[in-house]
Formats: sequence, C-alpha cells, structure tokens
Amino acid sequence: MSIITTASIAALTSTEVSAIENIADITTAQVVQLTTSSILGLTPEQIGVLSSTQVNAIEAVDFAVLTATQLAAMTNFAALTTTQQLAALTSVQAASLTADQLATLASADVAVLTTAAVSRLSASAVAALTTGAVLGLTTAQIGALTATQVGAIEAEDFGSLTTAQLAALTSGQAASLTADQLATLESADVAALSTAAVSKLSASVVAALTTGAVLGLTTAQIGALTATQVGAIEAEDFGALTTAQLAKLTSVQAASLTVDQLAMLESADVAALSTAAVSKLSASAVAALT
Repeated sequence: MSIITTASIAALTSTEVSAIENIADITTAQVVQLTTSSILGLTPEQIGVLSSTQVNAIEAVDFAVLTATQLAAMTNFAALTTTQQLAALTSVQAASLTADQLATLASADVAVLTTAAVSRLSASAVAALTTGAVLGLTTAQIGALTATQVGAIEAEDFGSLTTAQLAALTSGQAASLTADQLATLESADVAALSTAAVSKLSASVVAALTTGAVLGLTTAQIGALTATQVGAIEAEDFGALTTAQLAKLTSVQAASLTVDQLAMLESADVAALSTAAVSKLSASAVAALT
C-alpha cells in the first residue's frame, strides 16, 4: 500500500480495490478517498479486517451504498458514527444486520435510524438490543415496528419502555405481545396503551397482567375489552377491580364472567355493576356471588 498515494486511491476502480492485499494498512485519509463506486469493491474479507478508525472514516454517502453482504461482514460495527453513517443506513442494509451488531448500539445510535430501516431489522436483531437501546426507540420507530419485531423484544426490555413508547403501540402490534412481556408492566404502563391496542391483547396475555397492572386499566380500556379477554382476567385480579372499573363492564362482557371471578366480589362491587350486566350473568355466576 505504500506505493499508493492518498490522492491516487480516489482513481481506483472497484476491481482494483478488491485486489488490495493489505487493506488494514490503508490510512483513514485513504479510506475517505474511496468513491461510492470503488468502495463496492471491498470484499467481505476486507470489510471484516477494517479497524475501528477505518470503519469510522467511511463517508456517509459511501456507507449508504455498501451491500448487505458487506455490512454483515463488518466486525467493528460499534465504530460507526451516529449522526452520519447510522443515519444513512438503508432499509435493505438494515435487514442484513446481525444480532451481534445490534447489541453494540446505544440509545442515541438507535434513535437516528430511519423508520424504514428499523422496520426491516430481523427479529433476532431486535431481541439483541440492550435495554438502553430499546429506550432509544422513538415513538415513530415504535409505530414502524412489525408485530413480529414487537413480539421479539425481550421481556425485561419491554418492561422498561416509557409510557410514551407504549402509547405508540398499534392494535396490530399488541396482538403479538407475549405473556412474559405484559407481566412486566405496571399500572401506569397499562394505562398508557390505546384502547385499540388493549382490545387486541390475547387472552393469555390478559391473564398474565399483575393485579397492579389490571388496576391500571382505564374505564375506557375496560369497555374496549372483548368478552374473551374479560373472562381471562385472573380471579384474584378481577376481585381487585375498582367499582368504577366494574361499572364499565358491558352486558356482553358480563356473560363471560366466571364463577371464580364473581366469587371475589363484595357487595359494593356487585352494586357497581350495571343492570344490563347483571341481567347477563350466568346462573352459576349468580350462585357464586357471596
């Protein structure tokens, strides 16, 4: 490489770049001189041996043209700059990123990714994000995630989401949430979910809500629950519902209430039920009332 000057490297073709044997020896100034055309000549093997400083020196415009194969081979992914290189990441490139690469990103790194790029991350890559990185997701990025991606967020990381992030979850995403994820939510977290999202939670997920989380359900959310969801609320949690929450139960929801759930109610709780709801209680449910 010593015979190739910084000035002359800009004239190299992609074929000539791929023929460089000691790519690790080129200077950062020479990396900067690579063109959008010649940088495509870097082989996966060459990309893999680039140092942190060399990776950091790749111009944003050149970084944006790297192929999925080239990016997947990049071992010093953590050296990428936030505002330039990561912000230039395309959706096609994002789809090639590995779990190991995503695990190196900090919150500020994740925040600059375009929504198009975020929506193409693999489920395993999303699962590899650290808690800090997950907190870096903007509300727009949260909304751009696919249902599969949302379901792949580690339970501990999901529990760290802010109320603003949780409020951005769509009904389609909510349908993919797991019991482990919902079990990490507290009352304020649940209250932040939209009624559309709450209405799409699976029965097993509703059953996983803690007593505190169930108490966090707003009256609007209670009214949005399906009969199946209401019937899935754990008896102990159902017994903890406030009179304001119980008053919002519809006649359709009441028809799904179980004997165990009704057995948890006290006189003030029963009195809070609407006449329409009471009229739809099953005979066995009525018999279970204390």
